[in-house]
Amino acid sequence: MTLVSDEHTNRREFLGKAAVSAAALSAAACTPPATIAPATPQPAPTPGAGPAAQSGAVGAAGGTAAARPAQAMVFDNSWFDRLKAKHKAVFEQQALDYGSAVSYAGRWISGMRDTGVAKAGEFQVVLVLRHEAVPLVVNEAMWEKYGIGEALKYKTFGDAIVKSNPMASTPVPAGRTPPANDPMRPRGNIPWYTANGHITLACNLAFTGFAAETASRMKADRAELLEEFKANLLPGVILQPNGIYATLRAQEAGCVYIRAG
Repeated sequence: MTLVSDEHTNRREFLGKAAVSAAALSAAACTPPATIAPATPQPAPTPGAGPAAQSGAVGAAGGTAAARPAQAMVFDNSWFDRLKAKHKAVFEQQALDYGSAVSYAGRWISGMRDTGVAKAGEFQVVLVLRHEAVPLVVNEAMWEKYGIGEALKYKTFGDAIVKSNPMASTPVPAGRTPPANDPMRPRGNIPWYTANGHITLACNLAFTGFAAETASRMKADRAELLEEFKANLLPGVILQPNGIYATLRAQEAGCVYIRAG
């Protein structure tokens, strides 16, 4: 069985678990994957830069509307060439949990620090969010606007529904001052990793399915909601053709692998 078939299966599983109607599932399953045009190398994203510049672009095609082929999304592969550190690891998260990818990555960095194996700049993390984990790559505004936590019945500890994205930020206890950024002391959120030279990749197949399910639930236009989600990715998140590609490509760049959830 090919990787593309595996990824389509994962996509259908994701949509089913997210309560898409039978008709929506059928339409998603029958839609052929987009043809991916070769990516044009682009400069590395600036920490804190808006996600719209990092999430890919729609390629233009010539000819009349009738003769024009379907537009293809051009994916950013420049992150591959940024993986230059001596120590590299990829953390793949498939499940919607409390953010195991950033948690596991944080333990790895802390271990490197505490044992003196590496200094800042000598290690890099790649986070891959795929399958059921893709809701974690959109920001808090989308979680609030579309009731993502409630829709997914998202719970972490106890029975209370979690209404905020745990990978969007790290809460600071009341009365305490936020700690200064330290590349050797990781925080449990994606923006911290982006700001410190690490990379976060997300599966576009699952992301598109998640947007379609949300649009169906909200009775909204699918294409418009998908674009809104893309414009509200967490800082630094880069969409990839699929999560399998992203994970294997990171390993090809020299990353050791761990499944984080």
